[in-house]
This record gives sequence, structure tokens and C-alpha cells, in this order.
Amino acid sequence: MIRRFPDLEAMSRAASDHIAERIRQAERFSIALSGGHTPGRLYELLGQRGDIDWSRVHLFFGDDRYVPPDDPRSNEKLVRDKLVSHIDIPAENFVPMYSAAGWQESAERYERILRGFFAGRPYTFDLALQGMGDDGHTASIFPGTPPTPSGRWVVATAGTEEAPERVSLTLDCLAASREVIFLVAGESKAERLREIMDGADYPAGELARKSAHAEWWVDEAAGRLVP
Repeated sequence: MIRRFPDLEAMSRAASDHIAERIRQAERFSIALSGGHTPGRLYELLGQRGDIDWSRVHLFFGDDRYVPPDDPRSNEKLVRDKLVSHIDIPAENFVPMYSAAGWQESAERYERILRGFFAGRPYTFDLALQGMGDDGHTASIFPGTPPTPSGRWVVATAGTEEAPERVSLTLDCLAASREVIFLVAGESKAERLREIMDGADYPAGELARKSAHAEWWVDEAAGRLVP
């Protein structure tokens, strides 16, 4: 399913309302957050709301670069600056990926946390909020990433030259969410989105196919090539 918006601001406001309503309907609500430029405005809007009971919300990450949390490249820093520093959320409800113990150790630790948190549930996150890179990647699963071991939820994976070490949820873990929403904005995403809609084999498209409930939220620029 594709939902279209005139611009990033309209899409961010709609996503903020959608998430707030989903939280109101739940006793405990878990979100896998994405990084990058696109969700930043959404995080700001969520941080400004007065109608969310953050004590019932648990914030996780879909991926992060293995850099210290004060590094400008860190998704943790992005979320802290734009959202967490503006809301009253219990410290234990915000679960970053980075651990000073090491790259591989961070992935193994995060898997243990998720397995414990979701034990006994038929699904993982209530909402996996994901993006799509210009190359069709999602989380830190890039085109050409080696297949992840069966059953794994979190992997230490290679990224880009700018940040080669990353920790990422697997497509299987994300697809097991009750709802997956891709936020896609900008002219640079248009061609890749068209290819994915036509069935091209990119990680973002694979996640959408694996998911029982996936939606593409796109602005006018990103969706201009999709009928």
C-alpha cells in the first residue's frame, strides 16, 4: 500500500498522528526507529506532543552505526536530540544499540534484549519505522549484504566507507512486526522506489514482501515515478 503526501512536513505530521493513535490503543507499545534525514522532523513533532503517555512506550532501533552516542553519525544521538530530550520517558524504555564492549558484542547484546522483551509474543515490534536509501537499502541491510544466519534478529554488518561497522536488525526481525511503515522522501529516491514497485530485488522491497502489513509513505518527489 502506498500513501502519498505533498511534502515531508505533511508526511511527518500524518505519521506523528498515526503513532500517537497507535500508542493510545495499546497497553505497551514498542517501536523500531530509523535514522537518516527523513524521520528527523517526525521525531521533533512527537517530542512536542502532550497527548502521549511515554511510560508505556519502548523505543528501540532498526540499526545504528557503531560509533559513540555523541558522534554526529549516530542514530542514537539523532533520536536523543530530537525526541528523547523533550519527553518524559523512563530511562529503561529507551534502548540504544551501542555498547562500548565492542561491535560484535553490541549485536549479541541487542539480540538478547529483544529476545527477552518479546518472549511469548507472536510478533516483534508494534511498529517498525523504516526508511529506504538511494540504493534500496533499509536498516543497515544493503544490496549485496551476505544473507543473515537463519533465526537471527540482530547482526553486526558492514555499511559504507563513511561508517563501515554497523549493528542492524535483520529483515526477518523487522518483518515480524505488526506494522512496517517506510518513510521515503526526496527526488533521489524516486527511481529506486519505482524499481522496487516493479519487483526489483532490493532489501527494502524484500522487507515489504516479507511483512504481513507494510505501507509506503512517500512525498510527491519520491513517488513521482510510481503510478
